Amino acid sequence: MKKFLCILAVLLFAVSAWSQDVYEAETENFEGVDIANLKKAESRTYDWLVSERVAGTEDLAMIIPLTDTEQARLNLSDCKDCRDLDERQTRLIGVHQPIDARIDFENLAARSRAMAKKPATLSSGMAKRTMDNGYVWTTALQAEGANGLRIHFTDFNLPQGALLFLYNNDGQVHGPYMGQGPNGTGDFWSHTVFGEWAWVQVRLTQEVTTDAVNSLRFNIAAISHLGHNFKLPEKVGHEAHGKADCSRNEDCVENAQCYSSESAIQYARNAAAKMIFEENGGSYICSGGLMNDNDSSDRLPWFLTANHCISTQTVASTLETLFKYRSNCGSCSASYSDSVLGSTLWATGSSGDFTLLELSNLPSGGWGLNGWTTAATYDNDGDILYRVSHPKGSPQSYSTHTVDSGWSSSTAWIFSELNVGTTEGGSSGSPLLNANQKVVGQLRGASYTNENYDLCVNQYFRFKDGAFSHYWNSVKAYLGSGSGTYKMHVDDIDPGYQTINMGFLKLYQPKIKVTVLDTEGNVVPNARVTGSVAALGATGWATTGSDGVATFLLGPMPSKVNYTLCVTNITHDHFNTYDSSADVETCDSW
Repeated sequence: MKKFLCILAVLLFAVSAWSQDVYEAETENFEGVDIANLKKAESRTYDWLVSERVAGTEDLAMIIPLTDTEQARLNLSDCKDCRDLDERQTRLIGVHQPIDARIDFENLAARSRAMAKKPATLSSGMAKRTMDNGYVWTTALQAEGANGLRIHFTDFNLPQGALLFLYNNDGQVHGPYMGQGPNGTGDFWSHTVFGEWAWVQVRLTQEVTTDAVNSLRFNIAAISHLGHNFKLPEKVGHEAHGKADCSRNEDCVENAQCYSSESAIQYARNAAAKMIFEENGGSYICSGGLMNDNDSSDRLPWFLTANHCISTQTVASTLETLFKYRSNCGSCSASYSDSVLGSTLWATGSSGDFTLLELSNLPSGGWGLNGWTTAATYDNDGDILYRVSHPKGSPQSYSTHTVDSGWSSSTAWIFSELNVGTTEGGSSGSPLLNANQKVVGQLRGASYTNENYDLCVNQYFRFKDGAFSHYWNSVKAYLGSGSGTYKMHVDDIDPGYQTINMGFLKLYQPKIKVTVLDTEGNVVPNARVTGSVAALGATGWATTGSDGVATFLLGPMPSKVNYTLCVTNITHDHFNTYDSSADVETCDSW
């Protein structure tokens, strides 16, 4: 009888395993605008900006030399045994340098008549009147010896009719940046400018009122000095540093363009992007790819990468993604179609090492949207899987891998042997696809038994990818069908106080943390939580972070009092239903 029950249990388990639902999305490809026309428009904008540039600005340029400490940090990326360093260090391409330059246009309008004859020198840069009775202001930055730079703007809030552009000496233009910047917060990192020079130029039309001109202020808080490991300018020809370097990668790295006819990556090449982002005082690189969803009513720029690349909204906001960055087969030079600035983090987790972002927009030059499947792959020994990545930030490379479940029994990871090509630092986050062009995971790195392993030889190591099937429940509200039907609720309210010491005076500020989960028990980032505290006559809202926690800070008071916060509503771009009946608690008191 016991034997029969055991057999029955095995059969029931097998039926259960076979009956698990598998969800999938198809791969799609879209043609964008003609890149040649984009380049022509960029060239016309560049000519216009240079023609209006305030003469003499270069003599007042902000020159930012690289210190010995900063250079030493960049040199760490050159080590041959970077496995002993923090994993992020192997992807470091730039270091942050503070500037804290306050751009202030106060009283500029009062000097309007004088500027018709002679440009005005401001605290930073110079300004002049234009032929159409507007204004133009220009400043220049020189990051000595840099291969490129990004600029960190803060307190950015331009009036309507004011445009800010960023350009270099070789025809590259970014902008216009308007209002409170691309993130709508007044705080952002710019697109990448190649070379060591960057020009920042503000154009104000005659429609901008005198008060608006006088109130125009923003900060150039810092730059990121992109060093010798940022090779893209050399490869695309914006800087004359000599012959492009073809030998910086492992010998077994394969150019993806030499495998352009491989059906598994046919559209993945159009979905893949090189990532540049800012964290911990530096610029880092990773790889990722656009993902499709099952909502056919629109096309959203979902983007998959690794949690160890980006795990917070703060870092996600700094992201720049460069699409179609590739070299012709047999060539060292390269090109890319365009770049997208900024992203929103919707789901992330260390188990499976995944992050799902939504880019600010789709690339103009066309794109591919990777399909995906929730079918488990981690134990499909012998399956061939495919990848497009950017090892060390180089143009698109191609690799294939064979599933090897004997390396681990974990369902969170896909382990595989090397077949063709390889990956390196900078490939992290690159999607892993099956033969049907469907994503089954993304690159975590390598698992090894001997630190002397060779990335071109299978001995001692296996590639390690987060399994899409493992974290499906965390992303299905965004990629699955019926977007907007998934529910969320309050899981916890944690009321308290924080102390503010002001010399002889001590104040107490109510601080309440509200945790929001979905029906699967996943944290919900970027949810807007509305709450009220009747005893204090306070109402307001706060937004959940990547940990699903929204923090309310109320006005300081001289003593602590009892209060109760009640959540009145939760809204979200992709979870349209707040299920208060599922709340673990809706109100809590201190």
